[in-house]
Amino acid sequence: LSSRRDEHQQLRDGLKLQIAELQKAIRSRRDAQQQHQRRLDGQARHNMPELSFWESNLCLKIEGAGSEDRLKFVYTHVDERDWEKECWFELSMGGREYEVIACKPRVEKEAVDAVLERLNETRELAGFLKGMRTLFAEAVKG
Repeated sequence: LSSRRDEHQQLRDGLKLQIAELQKAIRSRRDAQQQHQRRLDGQARHNMPELSFWESNLCLKIEGAGSEDRLKFVYTHVDERDWEKECWFELSMGGREYEVIACKPRVEKEAVDAVLERLNETRELAGFLKGMRTLFAEAVKG
């Protein structure tokens, strides 16, 4: 009976040690998750004013494009004859480099590639959005 009791105590001590290690790992992960959430919340405070700026200054809407790594950017007030006419493009952000999947109205591929190349080099979305708006303005004029 004494040897069985000793075995059970060793097993119990081992299990207590494993439980303590797991609790420590859980606390560590929970702390990391809370810290990450605080960073996301801090960034979110800046996202809404910036989004509002783009919507008002470029007459731009950003929508989901039906895929996890794609966004659809929709411009209005591009065509002077029809302010409500929408010009849009879908941007794929899933790979290493951004890629324009589709756009309407049709814009010269070389012009889009030039603006897209600048985006992939600098990672500055602001210049890219302005460049695409300019391309759409030229396309609806001609």
